[in-house]
Amino acid sequence: MWTSLKMTHLYQRVAHRVDAWQADGYPSEEFPAIGEILGWAKVPELGNLRFLRLPQLRALETYWYLRLVQKTPHVFDLYDRLFPPDKDLPGLLEALGVPDAACKTGRQSNEPTYPR
Repeated sequence: MWTSLKMTHLYQRVAHRVDAWQADGYPSEEFPAIGEILGWAKVPELGNLRFLRLPQLRALETYWYLRLVQKTPHVFDLYDRLFPPDKDLPGLLEALGVPDAACKTGRQSNEPTYPR
């Protein structure tokens, strides 16, 4: 679904990973019941939803993906994981909304500018 699009925003990359997690059957060694519950939300033969609307299910999938798979990261850590600065610095800057001009005139350091 997302592979043909340029993924410039955090929500797009998270959604892509949630899609992959869903396709794998929501694997979680620590909390397998979450996968069972999310899987139960759809009728397997028809693909219809049982009790929730699609946006509700999508919100739950995203929440549990961030909790179980990503281990509830700080938002800066999530950006670092999904837009690795050493591999995709232009993508990271674009996702953060930093204009090119700011990078060309700003300080040239690999040190983070935000406190940890």
